[in-house]
Amino acid sequence: MHFTFPEVSEEGILKETSNLKVNTKQDNDIPTKIIKGNSDIFSEFILSNINNCIDQSTFPPSLKLGNIIPVHKKDTKSLKESYL
Repeated sequence: MHFTFPEVSEEGILKETSNLKVNTKQDNDIPTKIIKGNSDIFSEFILSNINNCIDQSTFPPSLKLGNIIPVHKKDTKSLKESYL
């Protein structure tokens, strides 16, 4: 199966950075507050990197990492169905 993705626009980058939560914890060296407050500066760099990944059909390994924390929603904590 082959996936295709459209290139990202600067307007799209600015829209997404404006929706960032300032108190979000991240593992990189740039606080979310700085990225959000200076999105006009960062948008060209972010745009270039995302569109290069799309053009080259690559995805950086460092962005494949995730910290998944299950959140208890209901009933008994020992049942997996209680975590939705």
